[in-house]
Amino acid sequence: MTKHRVIVADDVDVVRESLRLALERGGYEVAEAADGEEALALLRERGADAIVADLWMPRMDGVALLKAVRCEAPAVKVIAISGGGAGMSLEVASSLAHAWGAEAMLYKPFENATLVARLDALLERPAA
Repeated sequence: MTKHRVIVADDVDVVRESLRLALERGGYEVAEAADGEEALALLRERGADAIVADLWMPRMDGVALLKAVRCEAPAVKVIAISGGGAGMSLEVASSLAHAWGAEAMLYKPFENATLVARLDALLERPAA
């Protein structure tokens, strides 16, 4: 069985590593990106079935990444994640993520098992 490829984009190293480890334990092949630009470059180079993207990142945030993904690779599933940030409420961030086609929104902190289960459902993959 081929592993689904996932890109995890978050500017906080420990969060990104924790999500990567949880997804790898869940049977996914995972690449990490520190911001939206790195995630988009990985998508272009390697492809992916899904992206887990923080909405608040430097250089290219999650909303800009989502817009680019919808233009370049509309079949890729996107889960937006956020713990909030300066200048925009979680409600506004969630609305923007959904408006640009995110399949799901998770609010930090969340259980890693919740992310794996949501990804399994989006990719129509049996739970590991």
